[in-house]
Amino acid sequence: MKIGYIITAHTLPDHLVRLVRRLESDAARFFIHVDQRASDDVMATVERELGARPDVRLVPRHRVRWASFSQLRAVLEGVDALLSSSERLDYGVLLTGQDYPLRAPDTIESTLSAAAGRSFIVYRPATGRFLERVTRWHWHGEVLGRRVRLPNRYIRLTVRRRPPAGLVPYHGFAHWCLSRECLEYVATRDPELTRFFRWSSSPDEMYFQTLLMDSPLAETLVNDDLRYVDWSEGGASPRVLTSHDLERMLRSSALFARKFDPRVDARVIDALDAHIDATAAQ
Repeated sequence: MKIGYIITAHTLPDHLVRLVRRLESDAARFFIHVDQRASDDVMATVERELGARPDVRLVPRHRVRWASFSQLRAVLEGVDALLSSSERLDYGVLLTGQDYPLRAPDTIESTLSAAAGRSFIVYRPATGRFLERVTRWHWHGEVLGRRVRLPNRYIRLTVRRRPPAGLVPYHGFAHWCLSRECLEYVATRDPELTRFFRWSSSPDEMYFQTLLMDSPLAETLVNDDLRYVDWSEGGASPRVLTSHDLERMLRSSALFARKFDPRVDARVIDALDAHIDATAAQ
């Protein structure tokens, strides 16, 4: 049983390197997308520390803008790279460069092996403002070097549109653990569907949910992404986890947690390493 980790990153290269080293095993392969807007120092560190590793593949880079299709495009680059690997990888796990595992690699691998082809992704029927992410036309870009989104608080008028025939939109969180069968299904996507999601908002939180819940593979999906994430602050991004969260994280059934920032609290990552190493030694 082999796992392909797709990792999207734009900052904190040392943490990214640490993440890869924490997850490395004979069964793990890594497909890393570094935002084209990342600083030269970020890319230099990634290439120096990870670029020559046989278990790492750096996928084509794109300029990524929050909530835009570019986020999904980076992920799809990782999916295509995983499926084109010379090795057959049984699962794909989507992470960010600010994630970290809560369990040892062999525990992660045995958990997914025992899943017997089931996939783990949070999904809900899209209603209200989530449905409007796809039933209204959205545009994300740059004007004179400044990020611009339409509609916005100044320009609210937008174009209504309908999903392609038979498509029932779902939404959830952007990260998942998907079987190869699910990834292959998504990889054979109708280009019309990709074009439809290009003009939506936060398509990375809807694309996989919608395609898979509207597919014959829907019954293989488990409504759980195996992540520990704290959204208690109510913002667009989850709260940065610290040492105060350690006990709750480890009591959870999650395999991974996000997000971490060693500039805020590096001790929590040291504590996770110590816990994983002690557990593996038992």
